[in-house]
Amino acid sequence: ATVQVGVETFAENVEEATQTNQATLETIMAAMAELGIAPENIQTTNYNLWADQRHGEDGFEGIRGYWVSNQVSITVLDINQTGEVLQAATEAGANNIFGINFSVSDPAVLESEARAHAMADAEARATELAELSGLNLGQVKVVSEVLGQPIPFGPMGGGGFAMAESAIPEPGISPGQLSFSVQVQVTYAAE
Repeated sequence: ATVQVGVETFAENVEEATQTNQATLETIMAAMAELGIAPENIQTTNYNLWADQRHGEDGFEGIRGYWVSNQVSITVLDINQTGEVLQAATEAGANNIFGINFSVSDPAVLESEARAHAMADAEARATELAELSGLNLGQVKVVSEVLGQPIPFGPMGGGGFAMAESAIPEPGISPGQLSFSVQVQVTYAAE
């Protein structure tokens, strides 16, 4: 699972806004380390700094302060730990959750299994068609393959939200399932 979490801070000056943001992010990183999430599984995906400008009837009146937004992507190798990671991140100061994405770390095994099923299905269909036509199925002449993409099923989570409670419960996360498909086109000789 990959979760996107963020920290958004506001202060009257840039230095305070960036320092507060960085301190909160370091607390989140420490919380992830306590859960066994390796540093290489945490990557900054977005960093923004902008001025909060005041406007009145006569136009620009000045700057109220500065916002800093820092987002990281956390790869969770054990999907059963996803809710715990989200809970720990929010308790450590993350005030935005931008979504969860589920994937397979090694799709080659699943693709290979799907390929074997596709070839068996192609042969069964070709045999049936040959018999219906009064022919005998011959040797394979041409094989082509197009790999499909994983198709997610079930609830995937998502949407940004902010939390400011002291006791944050572990959210229930439903990983659903991923499906891998392989399409083959097989041309047989027939007699």
